Amino acid sequence: MFGDKATRSIGRATRPTLELVATTETSSAFSAGRRYLAERLVASVTLARTWDATLDQRTCRQCAALDGATVPLRDRFPGGARPGEVHPGCRCIEGALPAFLLEL
Repeated sequence: MFGDKATRSIGRATRPTLELVATTETSSAFSAGRRYLAERLVASVTLARTWDATLDQRTCRQCAALDGATVPLRDRFPGGARPGEVHPGCRCIEGALPAFLLEL
C-alpha cells in the first residue's frame, strides 16, 4: 500500500520517534474533528473555542500559558497557535462551548 521506501523508513524509526509522531498527530486530528463539528453547529448556537492543555511536568510554557484561553469560533488563539500543533509531541486539544456559558 505505501511502497517499499515508506515501509523501510517506518522500519528504521525508533519507538520514541513513533510515539512522538503518534501523540502529535492524535492531538492534531482530535482538535481538527472538534473544529469541524463546531463549525457545523455554528448556525444554531454561538460557539467559542477553548484551549485545553495537559498540565503536568511535560507541559511546555507556551501550552501552559494558553490553557483555558477562549476565543470566538472563527478567531485564532493568541499567536496564531493551534492546539495539538504547537510543537512535536503537543498534547493540547481544542474544545467548543456555547458562548452563553462564558458570560455566567
